[in-house]
Amino acid sequence: MRAGWPARRAGEAGYGWGMYNQNAAVGDLTGDGYAGSSPTDTHYITALDRDGNQLPANARYNNFNPKGPKVWSQVGVHVDDAVDLRGYANCGVEHRPNFANSAPVLADLDGDGVREIIVVGNVYDCGADPYRSLYEMPFVFNADRSRWQARGYDWTVLPAPDARAAPLSEDYNVIESAPPNPVVADLDGDGVAEILHASYDGRLHAWWLDKTEHGAWPYSVYDADEGFYRFASEPVVADLDHNGSAEVIFTSWPQKGGNRTGKLHILDALGAVLYAGDLPAPFSGDWNGGLAAPTLANIDADADYELVINTAHSGVVAYDLPGTAGARILWGTGRGGYLRSGAQ
Repeated sequence: MRAGWPARRAGEAGYGWGMYNQNAAVGDLTGDGYAGSSPTDTHYITALDRDGNQLPANARYNNFNPKGPKVWSQVGVHVDDAVDLRGYANCGVEHRPNFANSAPVLADLDGDGVREIIVVGNVYDCGADPYRSLYEMPFVFNADRSRWQARGYDWTVLPAPDARAAPLSEDYNVIESAPPNPVVADLDGDGVAEILHASYDGRLHAWWLDKTEHGAWPYSVYDADEGFYRFASEPVVADLDHNGSAEVIFTSWPQKGGNRTGKLHILDALGAVLYAGDLPAPFSGDWNGGLAAPTLANIDADADYELVINTAHSGVVAYDLPGTAGARILWGTGRGGYLRSGAQ
């Protein structure tokens, strides 16, 4: 065991319950060594240096009790930045996120050479009994826990959810849960990244840094006329034909029962459908789909890439992607790369 680990250590300050589900990211945040970030089954995030020490939070949070210097896991996350500064929410009026189901990403969004921390929170009403989920939304932080703003982009205030953002279902007996793991990639080739994530609203979202969804985004895999729910996987992103504009590739899965199948989806950078086709029928069970992110790789002797998908009930399937020998892979598998580090 490396010195200083396991973390967090007994008796340390802060709140970090529920670090699980491989929801950690590891990468250089501060320019002087590696650090990691892990959201939790609360509205707090733990951030650690390479020796397992908690990273300090910005001094702007020093004035709420207990007063004085704080680490990341002492500063709760709320929808409103002003509530972060106060240190507590007035439940029922001011909402906060739970981070249990989302893994973070460390990525340089605007190309300035400094990584930001991006994590999707399940915003809920803490005044309801039981708590009531409202919507899922990306949060963007600096290395010192303050909210990110730069080059005219301001994520100190979250985007506003639309009328369809509430969960279709959070009951895994009805449909398997959809982890909203964020994906960071430059879809339109302008040198600035976008943030993508699936959601329990049955859609795949793509947020530009201006906090709007351009083109046909978000894309819904759920069609109410079908009479059952569908959810989307974490996507992979690649410029398959090397034309400067990326494609977004992901799978979906249906509500349990009925021998229904999910689909393979390929969209262009603005969310228009290029391909949508059924995954194989289930070998066993009464439904099939792809829950995990696909993987882009060259698995045979030709120069083109293939797409490999782990399905729920028909094994591993692979698809040829003709004409992709020169593809630029921007996010090639779950959590961005084979290390599953969530760092770009």
